[in-house]
Amino acid sequence: MMPFEAFEQSTTSVPTVAIIGGGFSGAMVAMHLLRRARVPLSIYLIERQSQVGQGVAYSSPLDCHVMNVPVGSLRLMDDEDGTVGDRPDFLTWLREVAGLASVTAEDFVPRYWFGRYVQASLQAAIAQRHANVQISVIQDEAMQISVGDRYATLHLQRGQRLRVDRVVLALGNSPPASLPIDNLAFHNSASYIESGRSDALDSVLSQPSLLLAGMGLTAVDWVVALHQRGYTGTIHALSRRGLLPQVHRISSAAQAAQSSMRLVVPQEGEDTLLATLPTTVRELTQWIRQRVAIAQSLGYDWRPVFDSLRPYTQSLWQHLPLKEKRRFLRHLRPYWDSHRHRVAPQVYEVVQSLRRSGQLQLHRGQLQTCENSDAGVVVRFRPRGQTHSETLTVGAVINCTGAQTNYREIHHPLIRSLMHQGLMRTDALRLGLDAAPNGAVRNRNGVPSSWLYTLGTACRGQLWETTAIAEIRTQAAALATTLLLPQGGIVPSHGSMIRITHPA
Repeated sequence: MMPFEAFEQSTTSVPTVAIIGGGFSGAMVAMHLLRRARVPLSIYLIERQSQVGQGVAYSSPLDCHVMNVPVGSLRLMDDEDGTVGDRPDFLTWLREVAGLASVTAEDFVPRYWFGRYVQASLQAAIAQRHANVQISVIQDEAMQISVGDRYATLHLQRGQRLRVDRVVLALGNSPPASLPIDNLAFHNSASYIESGRSDALDSVLSQPSLLLAGMGLTAVDWVVALHQRGYTGTIHALSRRGLLPQVHRISSAAQAAQSSMRLVVPQEGEDTLLATLPTTVRELTQWIRQRVAIAQSLGYDWRPVFDSLRPYTQSLWQHLPLKEKRRFLRHLRPYWDSHRHRVAPQVYEVVQSLRRSGQLQLHRGQLQTCENSDAGVVVRFRPRGQTHSETLTVGAVINCTGAQTNYREIHHPLIRSLMHQGLMRTDALRLGLDAAPNGAVRNRNGVPSSWLYTLGTACRGQLWETTAIAEIRTQAAALATTLLLPQGGIVPSHGSMIRITHPA
């Protein structure tokens, strides 16, 4: 077992945990601590936005931004009844509290409803906490962490300082990485739009045409938002392979398929499956194709295969050597993302309708330059499989390439401070942070911290499948167990964030 990078416990009588980030990940860690703690405990939940439990993902006010999975597949806890204390499950809450009496388990509802449900569930957990447990929700932003012999001190933007025993980084997604263009100065122009900017949508509605750099879920969000706001200009979308997210199929036949595939995928049982996982990308591709063939022989398509593989995805990832993981990222990732991260049927129909009308035009190729001119932004790209370049002239370029995952390139003061102090390092694939199986962040020497932890997107290098609700709720539960241990640090396997959990 590796040694810990640690400091002695604080001499304060009440152990203190600070959770930096009050989006879904942070709220889930707080909920689990509130549910489980019986000994004295003080919790700080630090969130810069006015609302906790929502984050960027579930704070969009637009009706067109719907959940990517149906209502019946969404729950906050792995309890069989799906409740949080005495809170109803999401479907019941929508019907009885939100007033959506006609909603069904197969519906895809606006994301803001789930954000409000998380918020209400956190409020219920706060109200039902043990008398020994205290929680402070602080609207502020952590800018730096300094480490003493007995405690860590959080320095908040408004000047407050908090002494704590343990810290959880629940930071969610960072802003997107810079576009892969030759002239980086373009990022400073008014024609360049970061997808997460709060005023981004309003700022481009008057433009005659737009370029979405990327074709993943962020780009789809933009397409449906522009459609809802009545945008009539041309929308260009560019990615290397030109792959849009696939669509969910919700029907009794699809549910029967998934049920059948749960028997087909682990044919000889879970133990045999886990003992025979592929160790190369070639083997993995063949392994999945074999199971798709089985599904097709039963009259189904590939969707139940991907859904049934989900409980095993983290194990699949960890069985691949580092060089094979890199090969996966180079060659298979776009196809995996397109099939794994699907969109609601109503969203897919909007996208296809705009494609049929010609308003949405897809391009496969490599972005090269973006130059401002009197006519607009001249975008040069090389079509896939070609040696020549083509150009488009648009009013603005919107960066939909996804969050920056290389923490060395994230410029937030807190991240820069922790990296500079050597308190954390990136993982080998630069998909997030290097962390132990229980979420303990490794320092520059690879030693797991006894006081600094993370979960969610930051753990993608170790777990790969770590950004969806089902995975984060499992990680949050395991991390809460670790935080409540007397000495913290590495815990037995039952406290690992890597568990086989079957989504609803």
